[in-house]
Amino acid sequence: MPLIIIRGISKKRWAEAKSLKESLKTRLEKNKDEFKISKGATSIFFSKDILDKNFFNVTFGKEIIVYLHILEKEGRTQKILKATADAIVETIRKHEAFKDIPLIECFTTVLPRETFSQSKL
Repeated sequence: MPLIIIRGISKKRWAEAKSLKESLKTRLEKNKDEFKISKGATSIFFSKDILDKNFFNVTFGKEIIVYLHILEKEGRTQKILKATADAIVETIRKHEAFKDIPLIECFTTVLPRETFSQSKL
């Protein structure tokens, strides 16, 4: 289950965040076999609550920083993780509202399956 956290979207672009979320989900699900991601398993969150200009050295409106946290999985190689990160950055870059952002980066963290816990109703 990939977890994507996006930081650096300014208040004036917040309205576009929902369509960006849909674009990202569509892109990842389109390539779910290539990225080794189950359909509907991706969670995407935006950090609207952190609006300090220098939090994590992110300059709002000038850079978008993406954190991709993903569980290790057999067959999910470094090449696949890089392709997934590239697809995320490319999708944001192509989105009409974010084309003018000077810097978009995606950092990937692979989590050991043993560290994962879940509770379902």
